[in-house]
Amino acid sequence: ELGCSTPWIVSPGKYTPDEIRNAARMIAVAKKEFGGCNCLSAQVVVLPAGWSRKDDFRSEMATALKKTVTKPSYYPGSHNRRDEIVKHYERIGKDRATLIKGENCAGNCTENDEVTLIECGTVGEDGFDGTALVQEAFGPVLAIVELPGGSDDDNDGEYLVKTAKFLNDKSNIYGTLSCTLLSPDSQDKRVTELAVSALNYGNVCVNVWSTAGYVVMSEGGVWGAHPTDIKGQSGNGYVGNPYNIPHVNKAVIFGPSLTKEPVFSEKPPPVILLDALYAMTCSPTNVNGLVKLWKLFTVRSFIGILSPVLNFTLGIKWNSSYGAATH
Repeated sequence: ELGCSTPWIVSPGKYTPDEIRNAARMIAVAKKEFGGCNCLSAQVVVLPAGWSRKDDFRSEMATALKKTVTKPSYYPGSHNRRDEIVKHYERIGKDRATLIKGENCAGNCTENDEVTLIECGTVGEDGFDGTALVQEAFGPVLAIVELPGGSDDDNDGEYLVKTAKFLNDKSNIYGTLSCTLLSPDSQDKRVTELAVSALNYGNVCVNVWSTAGYVVMSEGGVWGAHPTDIKGQSGNGYVGNPYNIPHVNKAVIFGPSLTKEPVFSEKPPPVILLDALYAMTCSPTNVNGLVKLWKLFTVRSFIGILSPVLNFTLGIKWNSSYGAATH
């Protein structure tokens, strides 16, 4: 079982408003997709305690969670685990667990499917409770933990190395499957690489959800636990590595700048793109795929031209669609 309390590590430093907003959007999608029932679902957000923008980041995360479509937490036991974690932190203080209700829902959702933000506190200070870190929720729970240090001017890597040391200690957090490091454009790339090297996770992703790590498994990467995971929390060994590279420790995937539109966001790709991908990937031969593409674009174009003409001249509203993704 490839379990993991997947952490998203927020680097200290100077961020633009767009960088904070896009980072928060990525976390929201990584939490709410599949109802949180996935081994690479975001579960922990690691914030620098000394960073002046940490509360702005919290606010943007709450906004992004509201705007991202809520999906049912379908996996058996996910609601019970959520309730256990929420009740544990509510006993500590009512401000430690905050329900974030989404604006839209796909399917039959209840309040139990909405994400609850858990405040774990600051490591090493009174009131810190890491219960939400050491177990995999596999559901709509997102924990926030602060680590001492980090500032707007921190660009020497010391904080991130300490953060990696904390996360590498499996008595602090569960699993080694994947993690994401959020790095602003202002960060020295040597610092980014230092943090990537220090993190003992099977997949270390920079500015992109670790779903990308799963995808690139077939393109030369690997998917599985880090070799230091002797307890087997995230399983044993890995899949992938089609080029048979010896002694693989991890796969590293770099995403685009945080100033750019996230690779995975709350905005679904155009249906025509999904249909085109379906036509190509689900065809027995390249020729068959090209024929399907030609048919798809021809029929779509015909419908697109004919629909407004019929509507204008005869008052007939023809909203028929053509393609797999529309059904």
